[in-house]
Amino acid sequence: MTGPASLSPSSEAAIDITSEPAGAMILVNDKPSGRTPLRVAVKTTAKGFCADYLTIKARFVASDASQMSQTTEADLTPREKAPKELVFTPQGVQRHLR
Repeated sequence: MTGPASLSPSSEAAIDITSEPAGAMILVNDKPSGRTPLRVAVKTTAKGFCADYLTIKARFVASDASQMSQTTEADLTPREKAPKELVFTPQGVQRHLR
């Protein structure tokens, strides 16, 4: 976890990740990072663009046999600024910019 991005050439930005319903399992580049709500640090350029390609997935696990588990993902590329927040639902993801 880290604070807001600084303006150095190799910076980091914090992305707040939430989900509806809360408690979704989050994977960053296929590595487990915890459950929502959480904050992840990503490398950025001095202008706030993502330094690398990232895939952030939210896994919603079924709570009983009448439901299905679902995964929603957000792909971040070096051509876009790192979002301030990602809000995952089983239907998709919303990005909130800085």
